[in-house]
Amino acid sequence: MTTPDKNDDNIQQLHDDSVKKYPTLNLSKREYVITEVPRHWIGLVAPLLGGGVLALLVILGLAAYPLLAPHNNLPFESVLLVAMLVLILIGLGTYIVVWVYMNNQFYLTNECIIQEAQLSLFAHNEQTVGLSNIGDASYTQTGILQNIFNFGSIRLNIEGEETAYQLQFVANPKHKLELINNSIEEFKKSSSTAE
Repeated sequence: MTTPDKNDDNIQQLHDDSVKKYPTLNLSKREYVITEVPRHWIGLVAPLLGGGVLALLVILGLAAYPLLAPHNNLPFESVLLVAMLVLILIGLGTYIVVWVYMNNQFYLTNECIIQEAQLSLFAHNEQTVGLSNIGDASYTQTGILQNIFNFGSIRLNIEGEETAYQLQFVANPKHKLELINNSIEEFKKSSSTAE
């Protein structure tokens, strides 16, 4: 008969907490989330700026309409209605782009890395890479923006495969890479002592 280990209780508690906090993740019996890595906010600048510029152009066009078409028979109320519909579409489109961006993230567990990829409004993909399968992990920060705002990409090379997983717009990629490498070492140590 084996006596319960205090470490086993801690792992079980971490697992239970992870299941409650991340109900959509399919975690194995003793698996728990070490860290959640959402995408960096800098990737939201382009869609928000684009949506804001388009909305501003519609508003300026609406304000200038009486000056641009003083003798037009089209009533201002009709133009206002069309402008409001266009603004709603711009807002909805911007919201969808932001929602898709924010739903791309990855989770580092004590056994694997799970990447949740929201490709579009109705296309979702989940990839799981076991820590034992990661041959090499590296990060890159290129350009002045990535260094100033401290974001970049993490690349995971899988043993025996020519493909690599690329995690982009990762905030503080050096720190996240350290967590990944530490988790890989810990996993390999625990696997070798279990044998």
